[in-house]
Amino acid sequence: MPLRVHVSQELAIDSSLHYFDISISPLFNDKRSKSRGAVAIFHDITEHKKTEKVRMDFVANASHELKTPVTSVKGYLDIIKMKADPEDSDLKMAFEVIDKNIFRLNRLVSDLLDLSKIESSDEIEKEVIHVQELTENILGELNSQWKSKDHDIETIFEIESLPANRDYIEQTLINLIENAIKYCPEKSKIRIRWCNSESGYCLSVKDNGPGIESYHQGRLFERFYRVRDEESQQTQGTGLGLSIVRHAMQKQGGYVDLKSTPGLGTDFVCMFPR
Repeated sequence: MPLRVHVSQELAIDSSLHYFDISISPLFNDKRSKSRGAVAIFHDITEHKKTEKVRMDFVANASHELKTPVTSVKGYLDIIKMKADPEDSDLKMAFEVIDKNIFRLNRLVSDLLDLSKIESSDEIEKEVIHVQELTENILGELNSQWKSKDHDIETIFEIESLPANRDYIEQTLINLIENAIKYCPEKSKIRIRWCNSESGYCLSVKDNGPGIESYHQGRLFERFYRVRDEESQQTQGTGLGLSIVRHAMQKQGGYVDLKSTPGLGTDFVCMFPR
């Protein structure tokens, strides 16, 4: 049965650029045996696009402006720590709190910059990515994180390579693996699988952790959205990781989805086009 087609298109009208969401549906005769044409519905989303552009520019500029002072504060704090009395327990505790919050702020700024960079890029360069080499390198970088929680990580490589943007695929893999490491209890199992599917190339990062309630799943890829429960409160994050994953996949012509059942774990599935 013919399906409705949904596209986004830029059109020049009266010397200015307008943005439209267009839905196109086939038009049949009474017996639905022959097509008589098609019906197209145009939704003008120009104002929405302009507002989105202003927001993107603000986030990008604010992130750049924050990066320098955060780095400066961190540098001068290190100097103060070197000159401080190492026997002063109150001062030591204060430094630990400051260090912890500077780290969180620096991570937030970095994630905002990554997200802004992905959103603002029009054209992306793809190359042949060897998935086993990439995955093993990233697991090496995250080695201390998953070993400290005694996780069992299994890797399955049913494909050798795929065309993708290296920066985007690294960000996608790092964020998904870090999420699994952080939100799973100790001695959990995490499986990373690369394979073929009818839709293209597939990356699956699956764990047997606590899972995610269905009412959270629809909003999980929104910026700053975090599941609020006792376990997640103990885990620090910016709430931007999955939003970065979604935008990185969309820029490459793919998408990310999840399957999760409370108590039975979560499976994040990324589909890359051929």
